[in-house]
Amino acid sequence: MNQTSSEAEATQPVVDSAPKQRHPLAGVLTAIAVALSVLTVAVLGLGVVVLVRTAPAAVGPSKSVTVTVTSNYAYGVVTYTRSSTTEVSRIEPLGTPKVWRPEVAFGDAVVVTIELISTSADDPTGAAGINCAITSADGSVNVSSSTTVTGGRAQCSWANNKAS
Repeated sequence: MNQTSSEAEATQPVVDSAPKQRHPLAGVLTAIAVALSVLTVAVLGLGVVVLVRTAPAAVGPSKSVTVTVTSNYAYGVVTYTRSSTTEVSRIEPLGTPKVWRPEVAFGDAVVVTIELISTSADDPTGAAGINCAITSADGSVNVSSSTTVTGGRAQCSWANNKAS
């Protein structure tokens, strides 16, 4: 069957030869998207650098110290804490010292809490029954010491605050 020229034109696809018009803001939006992508990558990269640079560094040496706690009461419970390590033990019998030999890093704190089980009528607060001491073999640990006693509980605290 022969097609006429008008039928042939109707079956041909229409081709638009005019140039396509872009939205006036298309270029601006593309530029903003690219800038945000670059900024995001830069910020993420900077974050990695900051994390690496802020990693904790060794500020000072560790020192071996001896912590000695003596209770003049028959029984006591001692809780020894250094950083995230906690050790609980008992002082018995009367006057027997409890000794720990931890490594105390610069800026590390040692806290010893003593809670008395047997109290005396002469000293109900327990203030006279607690002795805390900290020493180092070479004498180079600079420690600040504080002892607080409340109702039979004493807390002795030290910190290695010497950098060299």
